[in-house]
Amino acid sequence: MKKPLLYPKLAWQGIRKNAETYLPYLLMGILMVGVSYIMNYLTRPGLMGSLSMGGTTLMVLQMGKIVISVFSVIFLYYCNSFLIRRRMKEFGLYNILGMGKGNIARVMLWETLLTALLVFAGGLLLGLSLSRLVEMALINLLHADYTVPMELFYPDGVTWVLLLFGGIYVLILLANLWRMRLTNPVALLKSESVGEKPPKDNWFFALAGLVILLGAYYLAAASQSPLEALVFFFIAVLMVIVATYLLFVTGSVTLCRMLRRNKRYYYQTRHFISVSAMAYRMKRNGAGMATICILCTMVLVILTSTVCLYAGTTDSMVDAICPQDINLTIGLEARDGEENGERLDAMQQMALDVTEEMGLTPENITSQRALVATGKVQNGDYGIITDADSLKANVLELTVYPLSVYEQATGETVTLADRELLYASFKTNETFSSMSFYGSAPYRMIHAEKELPKRLLSADYRSAWGCLVVFTNDAEAFRSEITALVGEKSGEAMMMDRLALHFDLASEADTDTQEKLVKTLRSEAMKLTGKDFYGMSSLSVDTRSLCRRDYLSLFGGLFFLDMVLGPLFSIAAVLIMYYKQICEGYEDAERFAVMRKVGLTDAEIRRSVNSQVLTVFFAPLLMAGLHMLFAMPMIRLILGAFGLHNDSLFYGIGIGCYVVFAVIYALMYLLTSRRYYRIVR
Repeated sequence: MKKPLLYPKLAWQGIRKNAETYLPYLLMGILMVGVSYIMNYLTRPGLMGSLSMGGTTLMVLQMGKIVISVFSVIFLYYCNSFLIRRRMKEFGLYNILGMGKGNIARVMLWETLLTALLVFAGGLLLGLSLSRLVEMALINLLHADYTVPMELFYPDGVTWVLLLFGGIYVLILLANLWRMRLTNPVALLKSESVGEKPPKDNWFFALAGLVILLGAYYLAAASQSPLEALVFFFIAVLMVIVATYLLFVTGSVTLCRMLRRNKRYYYQTRHFISVSAMAYRMKRNGAGMATICILCTMVLVILTSTVCLYAGTTDSMVDAICPQDINLTIGLEARDGEENGERLDAMQQMALDVTEEMGLTPENITSQRALVATGKVQNGDYGIITDADSLKANVLELTVYPLSVYEQATGETVTLADRELLYASFKTNETFSSMSFYGSAPYRMIHAEKELPKRLLSADYRSAWGCLVVFTNDAEAFRSEITALVGEKSGEAMMMDRLALHFDLASEADTDTQEKLVKTLRSEAMKLTGKDFYGMSSLSVDTRSLCRRDYLSLFGGLFFLDMVLGPLFSIAAVLIMYYKQICEGYEDAERFAVMRKVGLTDAEIRRSVNSQVLTVFFAPLLMAGLHMLFAMPMIRLILGAFGLHNDSLFYGIGIGCYVVFAVIYALMYLLTSRRYYRIVR
């Protein structure tokens, strides 16, 4: 044998003989390289620049590229720690037989090179084979009317993959060499059998983890508005991550200690062995179980959210924003006074004239004038909002209509006495018996029996706060009273006069024509007010088809990203558990051999293995389910800000996702427990 071939042969032999642990590592690397190439292929300018809504989809996919890149670094490095631990005994034997650490370093170098080559070759082959198919799937999800030109190879994607994963494997090699440099030969030979000392009970950190977790659950349950939920969601996520690690690392040890003190429970064959083994290695087990729990929770959250948003992109969501073909909403500052009426009249006529000039015929024209304000409800008074109040649940967006608007929209006749208001609330379940406005004399509030038509809520639907819609006998008198009370603080009161104009098109208009109409209406509205887009109180022009397209662009991109990240995170969680069981199975084999010699039967070993693996495997899933249970009200509020208010759809998909994920997880448990049992047997 020629000496130059010695090291690559030893490296290849090491990979081949450890195929049980190397094969999943290689397959996961191949999958990550393939996914990274496909994500780069999908974000190429030739595709995104040609899609009409490519900007939004590009933003989502770029975010996915970053997530996958960071995850690849962490996960491959984490898996390598399991592999190198299994190989240390072999490297120690090489050292005892005369190979210096420099020679072993060369073997490691060749192993890393061979691993990287296999991963690059397999991953790029996978990416090139599936990229076109995945591209067509994405376009189908977006409902895009576009024929993608054939492009089988994307050089920039290959370059990105080579740089990213080349850097990852260089990092892994340096970490392995550093670990080898700090270890002596005798320690290498004993590395596989060296366990961790069971950590002591730590009630402080266990209780701290419980308190932090309960605090996170309280934030999730106490959030009352979408904006409040959106802000506190990230704080709650960080608290849950910290609490999960504390509970699994220190809380689980404390639990094991408590179980050991329970003699009736502990001194049973299956419990005695499993509890002792878990307590002996719980520090390492706890960190791995916490990681698996967090991965499972991430999968469940993103799967539930994106499936709900994509499935909810139906007529009900589009109707809430665009009840008719063309929808124009414009608001002018209320302190401008009577001039607003003339301006809004001119804008309504302008919108109809522009539509007809473009060869389109408006029909089913509906328009509503309203006074709109944003304020807080406190002690029965609707008052001026401050910056500090903007995240609180008592913030409501007030819309005041003449009573005739309600009667015309619902066909119901209502009689209101003096200082009585008919009201309906939206995005909030709060009810009111009386209310004053900016310090006025109180009004008696009467709840509307009938559900409001979508066109009366279309402008308020975008609000992140709750909405209070009020109908009054004399809208002008009500407006005069409020503006007089607000006085010089009218700017702080965030009040405006608003026109909501909706109409259908009698003639067909393609997407390009509708986009041109939207741009023209915006431009003409700015000319009439003498203000640019950002100087106006509010301006919104939407069409049903463009609204649906924008929804599909965002939610379809998120749904596609979830279909990539969900399985990736799931496989990662299973693979971490697989490596844990394999490594610990080899560690436990000698211990079970000793126990067998003193009389432990195979049936008792199987019961003990099932008890230990069942606990280690399903504790993260159960904890992830608990996290998801408390997070669902907060997630529902956040999705409500996107326009999803179908609770039955949300909770049904959430429960369905957990059940499907649990079934797949249980199948992985069966495979893992059998492999662990064969090793220890």
